[in-house]
Amino acid sequence: MKTQFVVISFLLVLIAGQTLFAQQTEEKPQVYRIETVDRNVYTGVIISETSDAIVFRTENLGDLTILRRNIVRQTLVSGGGKSENLHGNRYFILSNSLGIPKGSGYYQNSWIFFNQAHYGITNNISIGAGIIPLFLFAGTASPIWIVPSVSIPVSRDNFSLGANAIIATIAGEDVEGSVGFLTFTATLGNRNNNLSLGLGYGYAGNDWAQSPLVSISGMVRTGQRHHLMTENYFVSGVDAFNLVSFLGGRFDFRAMSLDYGLLIPMFEGIDNFFAVPWLGIAVPFGKR
Repeated sequence: MKTQFVVISFLLVLIAGQTLFAQQTEEKPQVYRIETVDRNVYTGVIISETSDAIVFRTENLGDLTILRRNIVRQTLVSGGGKSENLHGNRYFILSNSLGIPKGSGYYQNSWIFFNQAHYGITNNISIGAGIIPLFLFAGTASPIWIVPSVSIPVSRDNFSLGANAIIATIAGEDVEGSVGFLTFTATLGNRNNNLSLGLGYGYAGNDWAQSPLVSISGMVRTGQRHHLMTENYFVSGVDAFNLVSFLGGRFDFRAMSLDYGLLIPMFEGIDNFFAVPWLGIAVPFGKR
């Protein structure tokens, strides 16, 4: 039974990869509509971009360099047959290396207890924070964490690298030091279809884990407002087979998104297969 679900997870990952390569050869260039602070409106294709400006090719005015601080709104008009995915930088729990645009963010809630929010400080740097508010139940100590992240676009809409640190502690309890993860991620694709490989090391205080946590995640757009997703975590460096897998999808309603699926733990010593239903929402805020 474990093997069957591992196969399903990797099948979704392979579908994501095939979709990515098909997109690179079949999709038309993405055409954007840009509104600036001086009330000008331009329609064209992004030729190149940095964290400060974009080079924008229009039909009538040729190539224009537009500073990002002067952009009020940037909207995908056409290209690829689908609108831009506002939630394309994250999976069920963690994110890929595509980053969060400057001035935008989202609040995420899963099963009421898991709460976190992320915000783009620049186009390449973001900060997140989260809490499981157990203090609401008779003052129980509550886990809290922060997540600083860095995204490095290597090739626009094709390949990016990222790193983040999950720094956690327990509020309401005497804890020496912090615990968390330092992770590195490589993502192939764009916000509509992508495939990510991650490598992370956990720590507690000054002690680091001897074995890395390996993640393989993917997202495939199957409709105007729907994605299939998989998020998988392997504990390497041990003899036993250990895997935590998320299988499911996401509905994007623009004002919010709805994640659904199954959380499937497959550890040595668990003889019977079982899955936990997963349900979560995310609400974007700021600049879109």
